[in-house]
Amino acid sequence: MILLTAVIEIKVNAQQSGELGDNLKWELDDKGTLKISGEGSMEDLDIGLSPLPKKR
Repeated sequence: MILLTAVIEIKVNAQQSGELGDNLKWELDDKGTLKISGEGSMEDLDIGLSPLPKKR
């Protein structure tokens, strides 16, 4: 009997940037620093529905 083993590599890329309202943007750099830029009000976010990454 021959046993074959397959190795599958899966890469998951977390979102690195996005928007938090009409005029606000966020960006997570390679070091894990979060930068929020723009002007105006930020939309209210439920912690469980936040577009920001939970962990890096």
